[in-house]
This record gives sequence, C-alpha cells and structure tokens, in this order.
Amino acid sequence: MAEAAFRQALQLRSEWPESQANLGRLLLSAGRSAEAAPLLGRAAARAPSVSVLVNLGVAAAQDGRLDVAAEAFSATLVHEPKNYEAMANIAAVRIEQALAAHVVEYREQFLHESLRLSQAAIEGEPEASASRARLNQASAYAALGKNRAATESYEELLRLDPELAEAYEDYGRLLVRMGDAGAADVLRRGGRTGGKLRADLAGPGRS
Repeated sequence: MAEAAFRQALQLRSEWPESQANLGRLLLSAGRSAEAAPLLGRAAARAPSVSVLVNLGVAAAQDGRLDVAAEAFSATLVHEPKNYEAMANIAAVRIEQALAAHVVEYREQFLHESLRLSQAAIEGEPEASASRARLNQASAYAALGKNRAATESYEELLRLDPELAEAYEDYGRLLVRMGDAGAADVLRRGGRTGGKLRADLAGPGRS
C-alpha cells in the first residue's frame, strides 16, 4: 500500500524529491536496490539530505556501483562531517574497490584510505556497535599483508562483538593463510555463534 501511494504521488508530481526518496527507501528496505538507486539518485540531485545520500550509497553498493556509492557516502560527510556510519561505509566500499583494482598503486590507496576512515569511525564511535568499522580495519590490514595488525583487530572485534559470524570466518581464513593452527578453532567458534552473518553497510535511514 505504501509503495502504491508513493507511486501515485509521483504520477501527480514526477520530480517530487520527497516521494522519490521515500519510494527509494521503501524499495531498498525490501531488497530491491536496483529499482531504488535511480529514484534515490534523482532525489539526491534535487534535495541532497544526509538520509537520502546514505540510502543512495547503500543502494548503489548493493547494486555493484561502487564509484557511485563512494561518492554518495563522501557527500554525506560534506553535510555531516562527523557521520561515523558514513565513514565506515566509505571504508567498506574502498575495500571492495581495492579487491577489484588491477593496479597495485590504486589498490593500496583504497586500502590506506579505508584504514584512515575506519580508525576515525572507531575513535568517534568506540562502542561495540561500530562493528562495521572494526571489521573494515581488520580486513584492510589483512589485504595489505599486515597480519599482526589484522590479528589484533580481529581479536578486539570479537571481544566486543562475539556474535559476528563474518568476523570469525574472515579471521579464520587469515589464520589459514598464515599457517596458524588456531584457524580451525576460530572457524569452529564462528559456526557455533548462530549470530549475525554480516556487519552490513549502515542504512537505510529515514528519508
């Protein structure tokens, strides 16, 4: 019913940014990111609020459009420089961009930016709820080959958020690559959590 109402509003006023944003947020919440992104992009172009930009970033990232996602999250920081969720979101996108990069220099730039933003988010929001930032930090260290720093980051994350199954999986894989016999125990602990599978990008926010 909500979707029908928003679509009817857009039939009456096709470029009404509030209705575009609300319908985009609704579609994003329903897992329909490919449909949500164009609506949110048009809303952001006309009325770029923090919530619209965050939702656009999440939708674009889920749709595999990493450059658009990074741009949207970066624009969020222009409006709200201490938005730590946006920092963590950009850091997560930068890791994905690094993994897809074919040029080593670009890969390292993305990873170092991810580390910088992750650290800023952790310092700004140090509670256990900042799992995304801490997972980004550990993943970036691991991708850079800084195994000791990555290990310490994973241990701290799991101390603060022991139900995050994704962290056990990533940490276990790192230990396997290192030839550490503790990998099996970490993976086994992750399998027993029955907890959260992923620390997702923050969003969607209210438009």
